[in-house]
Amino acid sequence: MSRTLYYVPMLHRSSEAGIQTDASPKGKLTEGLREAFSSQFWMGAIMSVGMQLKESGHLHDCHLFSEGWTSPRDLERIRRFNHKLCEEFHGVDSFLAAMVFAGARMHITEGLSYQLACRINLDLRAPDKNVRSQRYPNYDGLVIHRRDRYVAERLNEKITRGEVAILCMGSSHDVPAYLDESWKIHVVSLPYIHDVTMIFNEGRVFRWMEIFRKQLADMPPDDEEEFEIE
Repeated sequence: MSRTLYYVPMLHRSSEAGIQTDASPKGKLTEGLREAFSSQFWMGAIMSVGMQLKESGHLHDCHLFSEGWTSPRDLERIRRFNHKLCEEFHGVDSFLAAMVFAGARMHITEGLSYQLACRINLDLRAPDKNVRSQRYPNYDGLVIHRRDRYVAERLNEKITRGEVAILCMGSSHDVPAYLDESWKIHVVSLPYIHDVTMIFNEGRVFRWMEIFRKQLADMPPDDEEEFEIE
């Protein structure tokens, strides 16, 4: 019996938002359209993950992990504002709150490498990739890959065969690359997020992208939905 992971790559950095605006094939996005896109994605993610968990019988006993959760205080923030986050839209926090409301158990997800990333970005005063690559040429190896390996180790430690986990990470992370064949991975994303991430990472293809592409290829044409910006 395999372990199951619902992997949710998200666009959240200011530098990635800039890529969304400048490189969109649909043209420049206004703040209102970006917010609408974000809202549609997260509400869709709540419905998609919720329905799949309900069908599998794991809606009330799954495990929840998220980028940036390094201490009990981070988990308590979601618990404390659970009702508000479910009533109002607050992006990924609303998604996490909805999963907690349904019965998911939260877990500390990241360690010291996340704190190192925060210190570097604070030192730079702007988490822009070009600036980081100049001052920290091994940023990806020092921070990104180390964080992904650590999160994968946390998942392996906490989740046993037959159990289900949900993980939200920035789209430039690739935790699935560090998980073995004992995991069945479902990527919850949109083609737009896939394309923006490739642009931001100079064409690099992540493991989560490969899984997502296969999901799209296996999807019946009538079920395939695409976010359109007029």
